[in-house]
Parts: sequence; C-alpha cells; structure tokens
Amino acid sequence: DGIDIYVENDMNYEDAEGDLHIHINKGLQHMDGQMAQLYLRYRNDELGSVGRLYRHQLFLKALYEKVASPDVLAKLPQIIELVNSKIESTAEVYDTAEIVSVLSKIDTSELVAVTVPGQLAADGSGAWIYDKGKTDEKINELFPPPVVPEQEKKDEKKEGWFNW
Repeated sequence: DGIDIYVENDMNYEDAEGDLHIHINKGLQHMDGQMAQLYLRYRNDELGSVGRLYRHQLFLKALYEKVASPDVLAKLPQIIELVNSKIESTAEVYDTAEIVSVLSKIDTSELVAVTVPGQLAADGSGAWIYDKGKTDEKINELFPPPVVPEQEKKDEKKEGWFNW
C-alpha cells in the first residue's frame, strides 16, 4: 500500500543519458515502490550523499512502522508467500509465525538512526570525514558501558567499553 514520507524540499533531477527523472514535490507524499526508489536515489541537494543517507534513515523508519502495523502483520503470511514466489534465493525461509511474533513486538518509537559524527570533505567530493573522538562518544552514549563491580573498574585501562 506504500508509505508516507514528508519530503523536506522539492526534488528535481534529470539525467536523460541515465534515464533517471526525479520530480517529487515538497510535503507529505504517499510513496509507492517507484516513487520510493526515486526518493532514495536522489542526491542533488546541498548535502549530496549525506542528504541521501538521511533520507534512507527516514525511509527505513517509515517502512519499519508500516511493517509493524497491525494491518500489515495480518497480511504477512500472504506477503511472505508473494515475496518467496518472486525471489530466488538459497537463504533459509523463516517461519511466518516467528516473523509475525518478532515484528509485533517492535516498538518503532524507540528506533534511532544516527549518522557518524563528522563533516563533508572540503574538496567538494561529497565524502563524509568522520570524527573519531565524537564517534567514540556517540557509540558509548548509545551503548553505555555495562555496570561492573568496583574491583573490575579499578582494573580497567580504557574509558567506555567500545573503543576503535
């Protein structure tokens, strides 16, 4: 049935040679598969690929919310059957009941998407240069160190539990 995404700015891009034509208006958009694909491919804004990454995060959260909704969960066996009939794979097919059980327990309000702290490269390439110190801080903020007994704390040599 598609998903709803708020598009922050008009998206217009033409690449006749690559047969890519993106025209999506600013505002709330109900996206089918084709429009979602164009939305996810767009990177012709001031942030380039970083802006596209941000849109990917928004899309995945909206998709997660849609899949975890009761109306989709009720249709999941038919959806899985359709997907299995259209995709050839050597991957193990999971039990539909197990998938429904897992998805029904997802609390989409707790989903968090984070971009690694950093900045755009000064050369205009669109590359993202991460900041190691701020990245370590963010990881330790999102995944706090486990509580350890006092003696073990004295033995620790590093701050935080996750260091690059």
